[in-house]
Amino acid sequence: MDNRMNLLALAAVAVIAACSSDSVTNPAPVPPQATVVTASGNIAAKVDDFRNLLGASNGGTAGEQPTGMAPVPTRSTTRTTSPPISSTQP
Repeated sequence: MDNRMNLLALAAVAVIAACSSDSVTNPAPVPPQATVVTASGNIAAKVDDFRNLLGASNGGTAGEQPTGMAPVPTRSTTRTTSPPISSTQP
């Protein structure tokens, strides 16, 4: 019984010694800082500022690119070629 107590005490000391209170030697990575771009009225200059923050255009090159942005084409809000949608069609 005495040997079991000694073995249990030794195991407890080993577990406690393994738990260290040393601080981590590698600093935590710093997350990227957010940049907020706001505008009202004529926002063209702010849109250009935003694009400059993203980096140079990669011309829409397919696949993952190390830097830059890929502009997404948008449709005009004005309908010029499509006929209006009628709710009276069968």
